[in-house]
Amino acid sequence: MADIKKAVDNVAGAGTSDKIEGKIDEWTGKAKQAVGDLTDDDKLHAEGEAQEAEGKLSHAIGEIKEVAGLVAGVAVESAHIVADKVKHAIHKDDK
Repeated sequence: MADIKKAVDNVAGAGTSDKIEGKIDEWTGKAKQAVGDLTDDDKLHAEGEAQEAEGKLSHAIGEIKEVAGLVAGVAVESAHIVADKVKHAIHKDDK
């Protein structure tokens, strides 16, 4: 499972697998709640609430990973720009 999550994140971006997994858990949790309500099964309804909450948390973690990946990308690009400017300044002084 970890390999699949890693592959999804490599193709679709950081956090994507967590967001997908989170949505699946949210929907499954909501379904369990509905079935629990229809069958008067309080335990199943509670399990559904817990699974929905886990799903929301996983989705939020995915969002955080996505933003962190974007921030890291900007930081790397900024570092390259600064390095290029420093190199240019050094070579300018050599002339």
